[in-house]
Amino acid sequence: KLESTPDALRRNPLNKYTEGWSHVTLNVRDEAPVLGYLEGHPDAPDGSPDAPRCVLTPLGRKVEEAFHRGPSINPFHENVAFQIMPEHLHMLLHLKPGNKKHLGQIVAGFMGSCSHGYWDILGIDWRNMSFPNANALPGTDGKPLSGKELDRDRDHSRSLRGPSLFV
Repeated sequence: KLESTPDALRRNPLNKYTEGWSHVTLNVRDEAPVLGYLEGHPDAPDGSPDAPRCVLTPLGRKVEEAFHRGPSINPFHENVAFQIMPEHLHMLLHLKPGNKKHLGQIVAGFMGSCSHGYWDILGIDWRNMSFPNANALPGTDGKPLSGKELDRDRDHSRSLRGPSLFV
């Protein structure tokens, strides 16, 4: 599996991913430009009314709100920079000394929050869904599905509640 994994997606085995600086890029599933649209003129100077910019859609604003909520959930996590483009986003995160959460857990929480906003826009009533037969569905370990497993599958393509926003 590691040989077929692109370099950008490989983890360094010497890094704990619980402290330090991390640049994260997330791509929207199927490269759909649903987070915003580009406006302005590419040759206009910065700060001018015609300067190029990404205007956020309602979904893009929900993603931005989820980004800003992160540090209130984990005080050892600092959001340094954030840039949304129509079909992807970039984040610069600082995980402060003493942080216990793995970078993957922080990013997964952000992705889940964004998918919840996506489902709201799609009109999926995910908060009130129940799965009476969930105990009959095997999880990754063969045991019945837990609440978290109802929200995502192994490749984060969709959950039992709805489609994932990000790859």
